[in-house]
Amino acid sequence: MNEIDILGGGPAGLASAFYAKEKNISFRLYESQKKIGGNCKTLTFDGCNFDTGAHRFHDKERTATNTIKGLLKDDLILVNAPSRILWNEKMINFPLEPMNIIQSLSKKDIIKIIMENFVNLFSKSSVEENFQKFAYKKYGKTLSNYFLSNYTEKLWGVSAQELHPRVSGSRLRNLNIFSILKGLIIKKKTKHYEGAFWYPRKGYGQIFEAISKNLGDSISCSSSIEKIYHNNKEVEVQKNLKNTAIELSDQISISKGDSLVLKNDNFTLSDAYKVQIIWTASNEMLKNKRYIFKFHSKEVAGFVSRTSKKIVKKNSIAILNIELEEKIHLDLFNSNYYLSQLAIIDPENNLTVAFGYIVQHLDRGSTVLYKKLQNYKKSDYKCLWLTGLPSSGKSTIAEALGKKLDKLQIPFYIIDGDNIRSTLNKDLGFSQEDRIENNRRVAHLSKILFDSGILPIVATVSPNNSSRNFAKSLFNENDFALIYVEASLEICIKRDPKNLYGNKSKKIKNVTGLHSNYDIPKDADLVLNTEKLTVTQSVNQIIKFLS
Repeated sequence: MNEIDILGGGPAGLASAFYAKEKNISFRLYESQKKIGGNCKTLTFDGCNFDTGAHRFHDKERTATNTIKGLLKDDLILVNAPSRILWNEKMINFPLEPMNIIQSLSKKDIIKIIMENFVNLFSKSSVEENFQKFAYKKYGKTLSNYFLSNYTEKLWGVSAQELHPRVSGSRLRNLNIFSILKGLIIKKKTKHYEGAFWYPRKGYGQIFEAISKNLGDSISCSSSIEKIYHNNKEVEVQKNLKNTAIELSDQISISKGDSLVLKNDNFTLSDAYKVQIIWTASNEMLKNKRYIFKFHSKEVAGFVSRTSKKIVKKNSIAILNIELEEKIHLDLFNSNYYLSQLAIIDPENNLTVAFGYIVQHLDRGSTVLYKKLQNYKKSDYKCLWLTGLPSSGKSTIAEALGKKLDKLQIPFYIIDGDNIRSTLNKDLGFSQEDRIENNRRVAHLSKILFDSGILPIVATVSPNNSSRNFAKSLFNENDFALIYVEASLEICIKRDPKNLYGNKSKKIKNVTGLHSNYDIPKDADLVLNTEKLTVTQSVNQIIKFLS
């Protein structure tokens, strides 16, 4: 053999090149991406290392292990630490423990697994075409789908239907329903339960970086294959579009974070996604709070509308439904790792509070029609959002302003705490999470009224900057006015027409000013100090502000 061309710098390609060098075979390795490793890379994200493909190997093949030891030396360490596999929002211990597996399954699943394996005993043996059929035949469909197929797909980066039945090697040789039952009865771990594994200190990608360094100049990265010939005949090749120059007939505006796709690509543009995350912040996650979601190189504001757990705290792993303020093209973890990863940022302190990835599109764009309720000549009036402590005078000013607008024949609607909590939001309490949801609903209702030609006057405590900023984000810059109704806590307690600070405070545990903080708005468009201004004077200032 004179010379060989190796296409692809993944683990298989690099291993082939390494073997060729050892055997003094002349070769050239071509990789379309800028870096080698294929699906097996170590990525650095916010100071943390993440392995995208294989992340451990057991000492099953001594030659391979010794070779890697020779490359990495002291950087290859034997790890015998317990590991856990996330499945169906439950953590499965690794090495595999039969009792742990059984406890994570429903009775229905256990019966299905036993029946499927019983049927397999009496079925005729056949040559399996791919790993999925191999797994179904040997372990049953249920057990395979739960613990084998997904893990194997994640490891190799392709569907189990495209993988050879032998990709599992020896790690599944002794795994079957009988070994599981044996482990339950005599509590003895069989070979496939072994948990110690070798791991590079700087991540799994260190192996391939070391191989690349060993191969030297024999590797050509950023090399796109145009044509391949076999037996003097051209072989059809799917060109790698990651390194392709594209010339467009029309000029378009494109910025960082935008995606360019082919016409026939399976393209989904959505503002709602199901994600799996690990929460890293010390504070608990608040549903319906406005967060910043960072996807690859793009940041979009949004909120969490649904969680798989009642409480999401530090180190919690949870499934979330998120809704974004704009549509964005993202992909699923199994399809495109790069376009599936995300981080969640708390805008109040600019700290990253969670990491995760996309598991499902929740696109509702095709079923929702956005339009004005009616055409009308828009006036110079805005959505008036009055915020302040309870008893500061918000509702009193709103009612007086309404009488003024009525005389001017301007259609308006007053949204205050009493009428909204007795109707639309009567299902909400006074927890921090419920307060956020209360303000979110009020904000959207205000926008609907505004778009229909009705002037919304919102009189609500809305204690958090984030809730007020969310409401403002729904409107155009000149269509929203934040009005701070200022009064000291002492004065509010003295007024207290609803006895909120008195007897009711014993029932309501989150009275703003007493039990929970109020964020004084620093960006208010208008400040009304009701300790100094009368109701009439306050209304006149609003009218003057709007004119």
